[in-house]
Amino acid sequence: MPQRPYWQHELGSTPFRGEVPAEVDKTCPTNWYAGIFAHFEAELANQTEMAHQGPLQSVHCGRAHTMNVQTRSVQIPPLRKSWKGEESPDYFGPSKLHAQWFRQLRRLQTYYRLIDRDAMTSAQYHQQRDLWGAIRNAARFGHGFAHWWSLHGQSEDGVISALPLSPPSYELAYMMFDHFRGKVRALENQLKWSRIRHAQHRRVEDPSIIFRDLRAEHASSVEVLIDSVQGEVEEVDPTDSAVTLRQDTHFRSESPIVLAGRPRKVIHATPDKLWLEDVSGISPGNVARQESATGDLPSLFRAFGSEWERWWHRHADTIPGRWQQVQDELVPLLPFADMTLDPITLAQWRKAVQMKKKRSATGPDGISRLDLLQLPDGLTQELIDICHFAERCGRWPTQALVGIITALAKVPGASRVQQFRPITVLSMVYRVWSTIRARQALSHLGRLAGPQVVGNLPGKTAGQVGFSLQRRLEQAQIYDRPLVGMVADLVKAFNVLPRIPTWMLCNAMGLAVGLIRAWAGAVIPLRRHFRVRGSVGPAVIGCNGFPEGDPLSCVAMAAIAIGFDCWMQVHVPECVPTSYVDNWELTAPSPGVLGRALNQFRGFADLLALEVDWQKTYTWATHGHHRTQLKQFDLPIQLWAKDLGGCVFYGRRHTTGLQAARFESMTPLWGRLRISCAPLTQKLRALRSRVCFGEDYRATICLLTRRGCPWSSAG
Repeated sequence: MPQRPYWQHELGSTPFRGEVPAEVDKTCPTNWYAGIFAHFEAELANQTEMAHQGPLQSVHCGRAHTMNVQTRSVQIPPLRKSWKGEESPDYFGPSKLHAQWFRQLRRLQTYYRLIDRDAMTSAQYHQQRDLWGAIRNAARFGHGFAHWWSLHGQSEDGVISALPLSPPSYELAYMMFDHFRGKVRALENQLKWSRIRHAQHRRVEDPSIIFRDLRAEHASSVEVLIDSVQGEVEEVDPTDSAVTLRQDTHFRSESPIVLAGRPRKVIHATPDKLWLEDVSGISPGNVARQESATGDLPSLFRAFGSEWERWWHRHADTIPGRWQQVQDELVPLLPFADMTLDPITLAQWRKAVQMKKKRSATGPDGISRLDLLQLPDGLTQELIDICHFAERCGRWPTQALVGIITALAKVPGASRVQQFRPITVLSMVYRVWSTIRARQALSHLGRLAGPQVVGNLPGKTAGQVGFSLQRRLEQAQIYDRPLVGMVADLVKAFNVLPRIPTWMLCNAMGLAVGLIRAWAGAVIPLRRHFRVRGSVGPAVIGCNGFPEGDPLSCVAMAAIAIGFDCWMQVHVPECVPTSYVDNWELTAPSPGVLGRALNQFRGFADLLALEVDWQKTYTWATHGHHRTQLKQFDLPIQLWAKDLGGCVFYGRRHTTGLQAARFESMTPLWGRLRISCAPLTQKLRALRSRVCFGEDYRATICLLTRRGCPWSSAG
């Protein structure tokens, strides 16, 4: 992947004035794509020379030429941890100059310590001479440290202004070390103050940065995985020093287990039996546990690949007629309207690129947002023509069909594969096209969707789900009407949606065939690679699900949600279905109706091979005798719960515990607010916005007390 020349952003974000070359090969999208950016890099080289930045280096080239993952060893030597009694840095920012200077300071300290002794061996004399030569010839000092010292070595302490050729004495070496230490500390203070001033200036120029200051820490990426296995003991055999397990469990014989409160060495392990070094104190019913850490890159790649291939290949062996029932039973229930797919204009493309965040990730093909902004109009039109070619033929450039997956933790302290969310970074060109077409597709589906289909559709937010439900709950309480409901969640939402039925639903609701053709042409051959600690693993190809990170994946979920709404409206018209992405809810006037709706809900999930997270699914009712009847469904019954970020109370009983815990979670906010370099006026404005629209979200539908709200005393 090409590196960004540091001066590229100084050239501005306006398009270069480049001509469209006549020799671009337009018969193959891969060559067409590579040719466009080869000419862009030639124009970028011309612009850098005109700006007197020198020629473009080879490391700055190679956009749209990356086809496969290449193994490369990269070494970045940071400052090592200081030894006992050794100088420690006071500045920890990214500065190559500081790193070089501090290494030189440690060399001087090592030198004067080396000669601080009465007698030296022959090896120590050789070490002294070599170390002094390294000090004189150290890098990052212009023409050498000796020349730098002649300009900056004078001081009132009597330090010599020229470095001697031969190794100096202890007294002179210590004076040089002490003088240079002062220079290093001055550089550290300058770097720290410069960083603070730069941070303050950025926040004055861009007031939105303070919201990044107040934001909680980003979800951590994977560093190590901990595999936990446990099994219950059914029988103990002291003569054979073995235990029999109640169920087949795969323990590792090379790692110890914890059983009956003690670690025990495993001699041999089979799925149903363990041979241990000692079985004393073990009795039937005890649980054996074993935890093993995985930290090497090949094992991490295998762990993530095997786990997600299980989801992405769920329908690899599906029989051809598996989805015919969807065509026969679900498709006739859907609304229909033709979608007009107008060609993408140059203005639409430019606007979509500008709307991408400045920090948007560069795609695996090496093309960044800034590249697309600086791309000449003629070459940009060529890119748009490639997208139109994909809509006609379903073929994309090979370089654009690679995704890099970053596994982000869903919970603090994540240590298992299932606790990470795979976010895919796709090509920037594909993401721009996908953004334009997804916005048009969602606008089309929004006109067909019912009022209770909320997720991803324009003009609809998660707050509408909560307020609509709360309104029905209040009316049920006022008029003493029974009301029951269920809240469910889909497992691995985007990653389990079947592709063929999803595109069948999109086609049935009138989405343009060209859009579906190009979409399928990108998703089906997509090769995804997990990235861990900066390294990229082998490719993973799937036949199921849609990548998280593709805007069109939101269209897929919206189509499934509309199908769910139509299915429930036809089969159980007394029930009110509500959906927000993978959060699906049912509201009914009685437990009997809810039972029929629950059966249809299971039928719809089975029809599309969706997996429901029954551990997160629960039911509720406004009356006590209805809650008793809900026990027949074998699902948890809640009196109140957190639903889409808000607190919902299903009965007459109210509590402030949920909202008080929400306010309590804001405690780290004050520390982040204190260390922010933004002006006080921005901090006050950001705090007001955060309280009103952040942690206090939907607080109007629950009660608060002065003790539960930390700002109540301030009015």
